[in-house]
Amino acid sequence: MSKILVVRDLKTQFFTYGGVVQALDGISFYVRKGETLGLVGETGCGKSVTALSILRLVSPPGKIVSGEILFEGEDLLKKTEEEMRKIRGYKISMIFQDPTSSLNPVITIGHQVSEPFIYHQGLKKTDAEESTIVLLKSIGIPDSDRRYKDYPHEFSGGMRQRIMIAMAVACRPSLLIADEPTTNLDVTIQAQLLELMKEFQRKYETSILWITHNLGVVAEICNRVAVMYAGTVVEVGDVRTILCAPSHPYTRMLKDCVPTTSQSKKRLQIIPGTVPNLINPPTGCRFHPRCRDAIDICKTKKPKKTEIGPGHIVSCWLYSNNK
Repeated sequence: MSKILVVRDLKTQFFTYGGVVQALDGISFYVRKGETLGLVGETGCGKSVTALSILRLVSPPGKIVSGEILFEGEDLLKKTEEEMRKIRGYKISMIFQDPTSSLNPVITIGHQVSEPFIYHQGLKKTDAEESTIVLLKSIGIPDSDRRYKDYPHEFSGGMRQRIMIAMAVACRPSLLIADEPTTNLDVTIQAQLLELMKEFQRKYETSILWITHNLGVVAEICNRVAVMYAGTVVEVGDVRTILCAPSHPYTRMLKDCVPTTSQSKKRLQIIPGTVPNLINPPTGCRFHPRCRDAIDICKTKKPKKTEIGPGHIVSCWLYSNNK
């Protein structure tokens, strides 16, 4: 299966008065055509910065300092801003986490959803309106021909998130980036949106980069998983391997933090310590101050990527033959 997105040695930094925040420290991963890759990790590990970097939406004082972002074989970092505008919302779309702040409160949802049809597909206003009504109906907005003229505040949180999905999928993008789109929604609405996303993917063979900290959602929708910690990718593998037999100490500890019915009488596990300050990150492996399996080399040298199984890559000295 061909790779639609390849991120290679990507470094994104924020140049603040307090120092340089090393938000992404040489991350690498890929997304195959038609698959869903889950990008997981604690809050502050760099998941959202990764998404913004792919779309070239990192604002000052942030800057992509090195690396490659290959989309359909072309490096997005070499594109002009005008070329990127033609890609965003057309070939690559993003569903943001909070629809309340992402939707314009003084513009009708019909006008907002119809914009991709007008800008990217060149439809006339009447044709765009018709296409928008059909799209809103397909994602579960009742009375879409009437509610087309309503404003965001007139919809529930779940409906607003459906509208965000409609905006993202309007032009049937090749790659969809979903930044925790089911956060703050109840489990029933969450399940409905997951089914909606899977149906869209089956219909149009869209690739999805799903950003989340919820391993339950990962198990439901993802084919492969990339685990991030403090701006680095520490483990990549298929979803069954990552959730059932994780290898990196961080992935194992992250999995142990998920409550299960079999542990109802046991104390919930936690990862000791806190996410490091990325202005002055730990030397060597960034996870070593919190790692129960750390050895001396972890404190001084960055771990190398080691393939320990087909498609299963771990960045950890415990698995390296070149210590």
